[in-house]
Amino acid sequence: MRENTERVCIKFCHKLGKTAIETYQMLLLAYGDETISRARVFEWFKRFKEGRTTVESDEREGRPSTNRNEEMIQKIRTAIRGNRRLIIMELSNEFQISFGSVPTILMTDLDMSCSQICSKTALRLGYMATIQKQRYNLHSGRHLIHHDPKKLVKFGVQ
Repeated sequence: MRENTERVCIKFCHKLGKTAIETYQMLLLAYGDETISRARVFEWFKRFKEGRTTVESDEREGRPSTNRNEEMIQKIRTAIRGNRRLIIMELSNEFQISFGSVPTILMTDLDMSCSQICSKTALRLGYMATIQKQRYNLHSGRHLIHHDPKKLVKFGVQ
């Protein structure tokens, strides 16, 4: 990781008694435009000045990544077997996991190819795109596309 290399340089300069601005200027000479920002140099310099010894990032707070566990994989496997026409957004909403985790589970853990995922959702997405276009035209005052209100209500469009 390049950031860690630059952090080691910042720590080294701190131990040599350089100032934060001198450290930043030295990093600019060494790395050019690809160096970390001035603010990050000052931030890390301050951390080392306060006694920090490691250059690794701190653990971040927030929700732990628990989307790809055996329980979630089994839930998605069961849902897909029950209804092969489910799309990624529906699975994401149903199981309260990120949109990006669903394709990862489908491809990595359930061994589905990208073409399998795309082909099974293409018809649904194409139809939904038509519905969204109708909704846009209705809300923007354009009544260019005639629609069947029963179909729109059926798919959650009002």
